[in-house]
Amino acid sequence: MTEECYYCNREGTTDEHVPPKCLFPEKKDFGIDYRKNLITVKSCVEHNSKKSGSDENLRQILVASPFNNDVGLGLVRGKWARAFQRNPKYLSQFTSGGKPISYQLTEGAEYQEGLMVRANLDDLDESLKKICAALFYYETKEKLIGTAELFTGFTAYLDEEVQRASEYAIETVRNYFSEKTKKGENPEVFYYHFKFSEETIVFYLVFYEYNEVLVRFNRVKYL
Repeated sequence: MTEECYYCNREGTTDEHVPPKCLFPEKKDFGIDYRKNLITVKSCVEHNSKKSGSDENLRQILVASPFNNDVGLGLVRGKWARAFQRNPKYLSQFTSGGKPISYQLTEGAEYQEGLMVRANLDDLDESLKKICAALFYYETKEKLIGTAELFTGFTAYLDEEVQRASEYAIETVRNYFSEKTKKGENPEVFYYHFKFSEETIVFYLVFYEYNEVLVRFNRVKYL
């Protein structure tokens, strides 16, 4: 029996890695197989191979974050740097309008120097919503349709009220899931938690141990 795409009604002719495979280092780069037992779902070509540029952009944004473990930092010297070396124009676009900043990773820590860059949050949100839709399909074999609210802990919102709301929401969901078993075979790269109800679905995604994402779907419908 042919399986449909996790995101639409087309035939699922390819295997989509969730999250994208490019986020996971190759064994030759780290000496560790971070690509073992990756989650996959059936996908049409439109929602898999044709979004490779969005997948790479997601990786570049995540790896550029100051909130990374050794795996994320190692990618800076590997795939992250090579992507910009292959396409200098991409580097120029990525850093365009960047602002030098000093920041603390935690209260009381030493200040570090960095560059704050502008990101297209619409594209970023779409990539993260697709990851949640794929995880939902993986967990339930149901397709996820609904309005979504996203908060990302590795971005700085220009609106102070939104920034405070993001920090509070992520802290709340982090505390809620703190005693739960992490889902995902390679938690150094990615793990997730979720909570389903009839009206709401909450996903808590964590990349490279410290990059947190809260996605809350409301008025969910099933196909």
